[in-house]
Amino acid sequence: MSIKINLKDIQLAQLNPECVLLINRFIRALKAHDGTALKIQEKDILMQISEQAKRTDDDELAKMYKELKEKILVCVHADLAAKR
Repeated sequence: MSIKINLKDIQLAQLNPECVLLINRFIRALKAHDGTALKIQEKDILMQISEQAKRTDDDELAKMYKELKEKILVCVHADLAAKR
């Protein structure tokens, strides 16, 4: 069974340092790829990253986004489990 998490509902403060590092890597890679500049401080940064990843034809960016999504899922599940 696949579990879906809405990126709009996730705050950066909920994420572990590994996820934040992956976000930064994606932002840098995107800028190098096509010049698109995103800022990690933006409220909807995860949604912006998702939109950019869906638009790109770059395999490396797609791979980075897939890894980021997996890590976010693990992080959010760990956060929920800790709150129980």
